Amino acid sequence: MSTVALSVLVRFFTGDVVSEFMSPAIGSLCRLASERDLPFLGTVDIYDDTIFNRLHIPRIQGELESLLGSCGPGEGQAIAEILKIAECILKRPRHYLLFNGDQVRSRQRTEFVFGVVGEHSEYRAHPKSR
Repeated sequence: MSTVALSVLVRFFTGDVVSEFMSPAIGSLCRLASERDLPFLGTVDIYDDTIFNRLHIPRIQGELESLLGSCGPGEGQAIAEILKIAECILKRPRHYLLFNGDQVRSRQRTEFVFGVVGEHSEYRAHPKSR
């Protein structure tokens, strides 16, 4: 199985990124959380964005701490970083913890085209030509 690159962001409601942390260990943590059926981290979509608000943060913190004993040093470092940035969300209203999935795909230049097919709307992604 190939490693999917994820990042964790703190985002203000306006969309401004306050802080960002990227590590290959984030994907490993999400897989481990999924294997353990953790209700929040276990449902992070590694191919898309997953957003948590301040009400979710205490549960996220608990889930991260529960993973500490069963992961390697890289994952342990990632947990420490995510806990640190998650803590600031508790102190700042209108900030969100965002797991940004598949950094490799999201960094490709992509153009989204909206089209209507019969009664149904359809979004299609087309790589931009350089």
